[in-house]
Amino acid sequence: MKTIKFILYTCLFFLVGELIVRIDLKYDLLNSSPSKIEVKIEESELRREIEQGHFIPNSSQTRILVIGDSYINGGGISIENKF
Repeated sequence: MKTIKFILYTCLFFLVGELIVRIDLKYDLLNSSPSKIEVKIEESELRREIEQGHFIPNSSQTRILVIGDSYINGGGISIENKF
């Protein structure tokens, strides 16, 4: 009985996943957002050095990787509502 339940739940899991993927591909829900948020990097001397390949990091400095930024960039978030 447990194996039949397992097989049924697994089939249901894949069926629902396939349905969600097909709906997303057909209607493209996230890419029809009302506004697009422009992401740009401001000009700076550090940016120019990196782009030109002249930036040499100091090996004695401690470096920390920070993931993310101070703005929420996502599908359908209006510019007035971002913080």
